[in-house]
Amino acid sequence: MRVAGRYRMHEKLGEGGMGTVWRATDELLGREVAVKRLKVMGENAADAAIARERTMREARIAAALHHPNIVTIFDVIVEDGEPWLIMEYLPSRSLGSILRERTALPPAEVAVIGAQVAAALAAAHGAGIVHRDVKPDNILVATSGFAVPDQPVLGRGSVVKLTDFGISHAATAQAITATNALSGTPAYFAPETARGEGTGPQTDLYSLGATLYAAVEGNPPFGSISDNLFAMLARISRGNPPPPRQAGPLTETVLRLTADNPDTRPSAELVQQNLQSLVTMNQRTPNIGRAEPTIATAPPLRYAAQPPAPSAGRFRLLLAALVTLVVAALVVAGIIVVRGASTTVANGPTTTAAPTTTAAAPVVPAVTDPRTVDPCSLIDVNALAALGTALVDADNAVFSGCAAGITLPAGKYATLFADMENPAQLPDPVGGVESRINGLLVAAYPPEAARCERRIVLPDRNSARLYAVSSGGVESSTLCSIAQTAAESAVRTLTTKGLGTRSPIAETSTIADLAACTLVSPAELAVVPNLDTSALSGFGGWTCTWYTTSGNPITLRIDYYRRAPLSDSDGKAVDLRGRAGRVLYTPNSDCFANIPQRSYNVAGEARAEVVGVLAYGSQPEAELCGYVTEVAKAVVSRLPPAS
Repeated sequence: MRVAGRYRMHEKLGEGGMGTVWRATDELLGREVAVKRLKVMGENAADAAIARERTMREARIAAALHHPNIVTIFDVIVEDGEPWLIMEYLPSRSLGSILRERTALPPAEVAVIGAQVAAALAAAHGAGIVHRDVKPDNILVATSGFAVPDQPVLGRGSVVKLTDFGISHAATAQAITATNALSGTPAYFAPETARGEGTGPQTDLYSLGATLYAAVEGNPPFGSISDNLFAMLARISRGNPPPPRQAGPLTETVLRLTADNPDTRPSAELVQQNLQSLVTMNQRTPNIGRAEPTIATAPPLRYAAQPPAPSAGRFRLLLAALVTLVVAALVVAGIIVVRGASTTVANGPTTTAAPTTTAAAPVVPAVTDPRTVDPCSLIDVNALAALGTALVDADNAVFSGCAAGITLPAGKYATLFADMENPAQLPDPVGGVESRINGLLVAAYPPEAARCERRIVLPDRNSARLYAVSSGGVESSTLCSIAQTAAESAVRTLTTKGLGTRSPIAETSTIADLAACTLVSPAELAVVPNLDTSALSGFGGWTCTWYTTSGNPITLRIDYYRRAPLSDSDGKAVDLRGRAGRVLYTPNSDCFANIPQRSYNVAGEARAEVVGVLAYGSQPEAELCGYVTEVAKAVVSRLPPAS
């Protein structure tokens, strides 16, 4: 049998509610294709016409989608008055048929499937297209291992594709649905769809969550379709699906996707990133002696072996000197002054807890490579627009951070910093006034002199600190409004897009791959009395901190950061074993040494990459700066040549 004179039909591949699919050969191009004939027999003339229009629309929509995880539509033809789709042929089985054979799959295999389906949905949603029928039968799995019941379905290199956009629709197109017909598969409906409130990208995400649920549990959240369709729709419409019991590390993702509130469901892009991070982690940690793969999980966090962390207040004071120096230097250089109109700053409460939600824990991809995390992605200048005019400056912060200069009313200025921390740096307890925003823990700390801070704790126990500072003249209530606004917008970013990425700093820096904790030996640290040589390494290895164990307390810290070139405002010039540095004692009882490492330019502005050595304590200036100078000399001996 031939269709359109060129497609020779072979065996039937499958049959469903939308039609029948055959494997065929395109004799004109000499390639295998899949041919789908719409099933319109038995419908009245009006419904058949709508079904034909739906197929034509499927071709127009799906043909515009070109993605490795979406089945490609090559052509649409009309044969004997009926529409046929000519599609990419993929030797495969549907996930539905695999589940009918095996009932359920291990979470490791489901993560591979889910990551690729989420990638397909991200591409479709980016093009303004909603699938409207995400379910196991519309997911094709191409692999050589699926036919063996006791072997894994998926391995490395397996391909998963989403098919059947036959009832999908472009966001700007008029929906076409046959009289009294349900669009989609009820068992995978979102609650809002079951209530008749329509469909959208978030309903696709619920259906993806229900599909992952079915893949690990053996049934979708509210069971398979029964004789009483309306009873099932009523159960789904009420929401609150039972939590999965066999999802393991996928539990958080499934719960977020099947949340009753569509606004709390993560984007397809974020789901793909999260699931792919689990897949990558599993591939890096092969399973030995196991019949089925499982997703490798990170070891539990252990704090006991870490050096004692400072109190929240002391930790913030420790960094205040660095922040103040950077801000002051850049204000003098005119770098963070941003011209333009600004609006009135809201003087809100400074320690009021942020709005809370009872949503499931958010899906935020784990940090897999600190070197590529972009802290600037946490700063939303549009969200800050109500407070002032903001300009992001990535070259005015520690390596793990980013800054934004903010022009406030009456010619005042503030700087917002976003700084990443690893789990070892997270205070225990976190402290401050704790609340949850979109499921993420946010701690609000009381304002200090010219400073106000918020901390966001991520599910993997990495955290982000957002703090607003001023070189003077800005009220603490204003700084706290900036910090709170920044924290709320950062949470929205994290729970919808995840952390952004940047090119590794090591591509331009000569020290980014040099761990700060390796720059001083235990013998060289002995210059500071009673200092515990157990080091606390910071995010990316770009900071290192030591504490004294007895006597008059001292905290010693090394930081890598970027700023304006050193000047007289950074203290007195000192010779650090041939390196021209600066040492500054401040009224906050700390002494700071700046070691220039690299000079460069950004948009015509001179910048410097600097290694900082900070000592915080109540000792006299000569004593404290003596410690700093000696440690700085030791650091210079292990740095690459300045450039």
